[in-house]
Amino acid sequence: MLGLKQSVPPFRDPNLSDHEIQTGVSFASAGSRFDDLTTVVSGANPVLNQVEDFNKYIVRLKGIIGQEEAMKIIRGALVLISAGTNDFIFNFYDIPTRRLEFNITGYHDFLQKRLQHFVQ
Repeated sequence: MLGLKQSVPPFRDPNLSDHEIQTGVSFASAGSRFDDLTTVVSGANPVLNQVEDFNKYIVRLKGIIGQEEAMKIIRGALVLISAGTNDFIFNFYDIPTRRLEFNITGYHDFLQKRLQHFVQ
């Protein structure tokens, strides 16, 4: 119905084919969140690096099928952003790094600003 693939390969796969670039890839990294300290603890690819990967994807896609067709794919793409609780677990409760800097409301506001920056 939606034309979704069974699985979506990671953009950072060194063997990623041109066909896969045209039919959808993932920029996700388990454990990455909006607070850079979380990715230090988890070893994940930071969220802003995932945005850089998306920009590299656009360049590669345009190189494969041209500007016009690439923009059609991008405009019709399904984009999901998942924001979990790792920031709070790692940096506020488990390793209280941010708790020394913020109260719970302040840390929530900090993460909200990071999310807004990411979406823009």
